[in-house]
Order: sequence, then structure tokens, then C-alpha cells
Amino acid sequence: MSMAPSYQPGQILIGWRWGRARAGRVAVIRHGQPIIKRLIHRIHNDWWVEGDNKAVSTDSRQFGPIAASEIEAVIIWPKPQS
Repeated sequence: MSMAPSYQPGQILIGWRWGRARAGRVAVIRHGQPIIKRLIHRIHNDWWVEGDNKAVSTDSRQFGPIAASEIEAVIIWPKPQS
């Protein structure tokens, strides 16, 4: 639910492991278990990440920035629903 309404739980996503991390993109992040979050902005070699559903998302607001090396893939399909 943390990425609703852009993505729904159980929805199939395709990620590109060699995709370029850029602010605004959605990524698979290895933070304990794999999680899906939006890349908000880069801080040196780290990223601030947030879920689209800020009311229920556990993200950088709780655990701080994540290392760029924790980004496993950038979501390329489907494009977020608006």
C-alpha cells in the first residue's frame, strides 16, 4: 500500500537492473527485504526515498537515506498510474 495509487500490492512490475537511478523514478531497493520506493533526491552517494502513499509508507522519513548500492533495479513497466 505504500506505493498506492501508482502501484498496487501484488501487481507485476518489470525492473531493469542497469537502469539509471534518477530523482522521480521508482526503484526496487534492498533494505532488509526488497521494497519499492520512489527516489526523491540524491545526497552525495545516498538516496532519499519515499512511498507515494505517505500516510502508510515506511521510508527515508523513518530510516534515513539509503546507500546507492542498495538500489537493485529501476521499474520500467508499467508506468505509474495517475
